[in-house]
Amino acid sequence: MKSVCAKFAPDSLLLMVVFVLLLASAVPLNAQQKQNVEQRPPTFTTGAPDSSVRAPSVRERERIMREMEREANKPPTEEEIKLAFEQISEDYGRIQVVNNQLMAVAKVPGTPDYKLISDAAAEIQKRARRLKNNLQLPKPEDANAPYQSAEDVSQLKASFLFLDRKIQSFVRSSVFKNPDVVDAKAATKASRDLAAIIELSQAIAKDAERIGKSSPKP
Repeated sequence: MKSVCAKFAPDSLLLMVVFVLLLASAVPLNAQQKQNVEQRPPTFTTGAPDSSVRAPSVRERERIMREMEREANKPPTEEEIKLAFEQISEDYGRIQVVNNQLMAVAKVPGTPDYKLISDAAAEIQKRARRLKNNLQLPKPEDANAPYQSAEDVSQLKASFLFLDRKIQSFVRSSVFKNPDVVDAKAATKASRDLAAIIELSQAIAKDAERIGKSSPKP
């Protein structure tokens, strides 16, 4: 693994701590990515079952399960680690840029661009979800407070402030500042912030679309 560090040594402190988190993860990165592959729903046919298709025996089922477990427990490859570095660095920066765009909208009086808000919130959600998959932070023990849907423009803009606080808390977490020590408490808090960011951004995107449709057209 030292060869991986030498080949893909990140230039920033952020990527250094990401590498530590990836190594400490209980679920291998490649297993997580395989779980995220979209599965095509099964198709069903009517009529009599095909008698030529034999169900696997108990021994065959056990062999299949062992093969699946071995595949899931394979350590991430150098290419997968490099890709995770790149995605985390990109998402970490981009989520802050888009958040600043939302905060700029909140400062402008009058009717905002609802499509811009919806698109920005949707991108924040997408970036936060990928960060969650790549970082593999521990699952928080306690859930965040439920989000109250916005009913008008003022409430919608107020929700930007709440989202901003969660994003600022996440990006300033100590897990991104000290690559030599993995603080379990800080990692759990970062995970809780990230979960709140996903929930809030999804709700804001929906609220913006709903309020925009009900608002009078200029």
